Amino acid sequence: MLVNKDPRLLLARNEHELNAVAIAAINGNEEIMRYLYPKTNKSTDSWSTRSVASLLTSAVRLGALGKI
Repeated sequence: MLVNKDPRLLLARNEHELNAVAIAAINGNEEIMRYLYPKTNKSTDSWSTRSVASLLTSAVRLGALGKI
């Protein structure tokens, strides 16, 4: 509901430079990760190196790499 109201929320990062989709993946929430990923801007400006690395390693750990 929040993402639909304000998609800019997906650009926000926490103090560790992680975006929402990376945080979902780190926490093992595959359903939220798969929901947020297509809605997240894929431009390099909106992704920190840490977010990319965390998303990829967490997706591999979850066995969800082919699903995102």
